[in-house]
Amino acid sequence: MASLDVGRQLSTYDRQNCEQRLSAYDRQRCEQRQAIGLFWIVYPFCLVSAIAARLTPKRRAASMPDGRRSVFGEARAAAASCVPFAFR
Repeated sequence: MASLDVGRQLSTYDRQNCEQRLSAYDRQRCEQRQAIGLFWIVYPFCLVSAIAARLTPKRRAASMPDGRRSVFGEARAAAASCVPFAFR
């Protein structure tokens, strides 16, 4: 049991030490990978939300344009707009 705690402490120490040694380019690449991964986690939820919005009846405003994006385009736009807030 004690060896597991030491292993966790070492891995945490190694991770922090490694993060300090990363170059700016490596940090940027790491954040890009995290953002892409988060996008693909959020996208299915946005897709379900866009489909549900299409299926529920609602009144149409006179100022609303007739042309709409596809359901996939709406989901992609929603996911792309909320993911950057995780990195602020």
